[in-house]
Amino acid sequence: MGNVAVAFFVPLFVLDSTRDKARLWVDFVRETARTFKVDCYVLGADEKLGRHAKHQGCLLADGLEDLPGVMVMLSDKGEPLKDYQHPENVTYLLGPDDWYLVPHNAAGMLSIPMPTSYPLWSAVAAGICLNDRLMKSYSTP
Repeated sequence: MGNVAVAFFVPLFVLDSTRDKARLWVDFVRETARTFKVDCYVLGADEKLGRHAKHQGCLLADGLEDLPGVMVMLSDKGEPLKDYQHPENVTYLLGPDDWYLVPHNAAGMLSIPMPTSYPLWSAVAAGICLNDRLMKSYSTP
């Protein structure tokens, strides 16, 4: 099935406001990655959160250049999930809605249709995307 990973960006406002919330986000994304047996990278972690992330089995990355495969960012402007052909080697980028650190041409875009405008939690979005990839791999000869 190739090399597959999720990369989670921890926004600075979370590190500044409450460390417990940042730890919860890391744990939630990591458990989703474990469920689908993919690697989990954390970007933007300070030293304390980085220790927690490594203890949970996450890999730390300083930037996009440290991530494997093709970058795919989850965005409401991306290709609809139902039509999407998942790359063999890919890192799905998760995190804050604005992704101001990712150049627009650095990543492909994938959209998960929602019945409301409320954004998905990163781990939920990862689970939906990884499950779609798994289901499509079963139907591909």
